[in-house]
Amino acid sequence: MEVSLDNNDRPAQQVNPLMVFAQTIQKAFTWVNWFFTLSKIDRFNAGIDTSGEGRDE
Repeated sequence: MEVSLDNNDRPAQQVNPLMVFAQTIQKAFTWVNWFFTLSKIDRFNAGIDTSGEGRDE
């Protein structure tokens, strides 16, 4: 039995509005977070030690 795609009126992939909204919010938070992310050189210049040496467990 052969199945024809012409008989199927539903699209192959349906858009979920909640996922579209969630991805938009996630992109916005990622963009805002980019302003507050420090590089390794920025942390070194600010005197922030993230090497982990000498930390007590």
